[in-house]
Amino acid sequence: MSDLVCKSGNVRQLLLDNEFPTDSDRDEPCLTPPTSTPIHPGPSTSAAISRFSSSLGLREVNSSDIEVASASDSEDGIFSIHEVSGQCEDDLYIPLANFSTGSRDKYKPDDEYKPLSRAMQSPSTAAPPPSPSVQPSSPAAEPQLPPVQPLWLRLYPPERPRQVKSKFKVTGPGPRHTEGCSKPIDFFYLFMTDFVWNLMVQETNNYAQRHIDSLRATGRLRPSSRRLSWVNVTVEEIKKFWALLISMGITKKMTVESYWSTQPSQFMPFFSKTMTLHRFQQILGMFHVSNHKSPNKGQPGYDPWVKVHDFIDHMNNAFRSHFVPSQEICIDESRIGMKNHCAFIQYMANTRHARFGIKKFELCDCATGYVMQSALYSGKDFLEGASDPFTQKVVNDLMTTAGLYCKYYHLFTNNFYTEAPLANFLLARKTFLTGIISKESRFISNLVKESNIPVGKSVYFRKNEVLIVKYRQHKKRKPVMLITTAYHAEDQVVVSHSGKRRIKPVVISGYDQHMGGVDSKDKTIDLTCGCKTKWYWKKIVYNFVDMALLNAYILYRYHSQKPMRRWEFMNDIVDSLVSVAGPVPGPQCDTLLYQCPLLLPPNHNLQSLPGGNNRKCAVCEKKTTIWCAECKIGVHYKCQDKFEHFLRPEQRRRRVA
Repeated sequence: MSDLVCKSGNVRQLLLDNEFPTDSDRDEPCLTPPTSTPIHPGPSTSAAISRFSSSLGLREVNSSDIEVASASDSEDGIFSIHEVSGQCEDDLYIPLANFSTGSRDKYKPDDEYKPLSRAMQSPSTAAPPPSPSVQPSSPAAEPQLPPVQPLWLRLYPPERPRQVKSKFKVTGPGPRHTEGCSKPIDFFYLFMTDFVWNLMVQETNNYAQRHIDSLRATGRLRPSSRRLSWVNVTVEEIKKFWALLISMGITKKMTVESYWSTQPSQFMPFFSKTMTLHRFQQILGMFHVSNHKSPNKGQPGYDPWVKVHDFIDHMNNAFRSHFVPSQEICIDESRIGMKNHCAFIQYMANTRHARFGIKKFELCDCATGYVMQSALYSGKDFLEGASDPFTQKVVNDLMTTAGLYCKYYHLFTNNFYTEAPLANFLLARKTFLTGIISKESRFISNLVKESNIPVGKSVYFRKNEVLIVKYRQHKKRKPVMLITTAYHAEDQVVVSHSGKRRIKPVVISGYDQHMGGVDSKDKTIDLTCGCKTKWYWKKIVYNFVDMALLNAYILYRYHSQKPMRRWEFMNDIVDSLVSVAGPVPGPQCDTLLYQCPLLLPPNHNLQSLPGGNNRKCAVCEKKTTIWCAECKIGVHYKCQDKFEHFLRPEQRRRRVA
């Protein structure tokens, strides 16, 4: 049967009474997905009109306003609304009904094909009535066919704007609990609290003690090892350590030793005055934020991020406590760049900042780039246990942890997350969604995917509360599809940087404006904490401190009328961390944790060379007839205090203190 096309006229008479809720009805209750009323055709055009109107509660429609579409239009299976005149009370549209007779539609995917029941078939195709001898089966015995789902409705802009801003239930988004903060260091201490400094000091000292004990027990602690001069670190010293790390990110060099270089062209007195290179390398080697151990993978209690779990939880809680985002928020992927030996290293070819590294999912404020919540990706076991799609679990975990549901936030995502079921899932929780959707999505009709549009044009389709726009900007670019529950179908004229005027959908303009908070954050934090390390968990700690510096700068800009630039802000924090106490104490003999007696190791005794031969002394390089038979190296008796014996026989190389 041919489709029906609603032409111009009094379109207000075609509004649905129960198909879509009004603005007041959408507020309550939360977590209730929108419902729709299926539409079934009749055997003829006039009967279809009457049944269509009576079943959906339509008002009276003049027959002159309705006509039968051509046979070519009937293949599309859509309603078209155009030439709308006058003002509509509600932004309501008729969902597309399936008027086929049960045959498959080449433009309709298999999951949208629903065969019609006997009552909905035309008289020519309906089954004959049963004979009197055959008793009809009971209604309970007959199979119940699923109702015909509404398809995508083709729309022609402009559409009535939707009420999105007025529904936002958060008053005064911005900083929280920042009273008394005026200096840059005050905002930095909002995230790097006393708990963090004490945690670093305690775990670093505990690890140093266990590590040195382990080396002594196995006989691998050399008499000249710098570990023997280890002194327990203090809070003031760990702050100076982080001041040097942040300064290394601002001024990058090839190696750590180059910051303490005394060459006139490379000399930086700030580093040598703050801490010696020997002490900095000591703290860098012993630095820890957790000494917990996790069971093996697959066993109960396995935690892939056991080394940084407590630190990350504290930082995420601090991020959420001191800022309330605006209505527009975004979720995107980020990456902690590294090529360390780690099972969680991912490769992303399209990433500009770091192609190799650990993937993480971040929830950011679109207006400022403030990071609200971060979650590290550990592989297939990430958020396991739920039957929902993986991308929906990621979005639900970030939104639930941040506590942003039921407040009418507007979430922007890319094509990795966006799907039609996710839009309905968020809408049931009073959250709007806008994002690019992949053309391979199985939740979109083939009619939408295969629709050809010229350059600079767009087409719109709606299904209940979900709107899809397909737009092609340039002839050398493929069309892009966006799905939204917040925007309406409307085109606007925009002017490019070259002065050219072109038509662009409002949805595309809004997406370009708000999506990109995570990318701008990645570009910004690339300037800090540039110290190289082979431990992957240390780079995770560096990255979260970078985010703390960025969030502190965002809060600082809210409170300053003439804010300084970001690198000046970071330099001010470095100076404040260094000036918290006096000079760093060096290792003293009475404060050393471990004293190693200058005794020869077992089986390492000096004796005369057999046969009266002589060898070169490993210390003074003069000839001698004395040697260490175990090391096979000559050494004078007077030089034995400076000679380092081989503690492990497999190492056959000279070691001189």
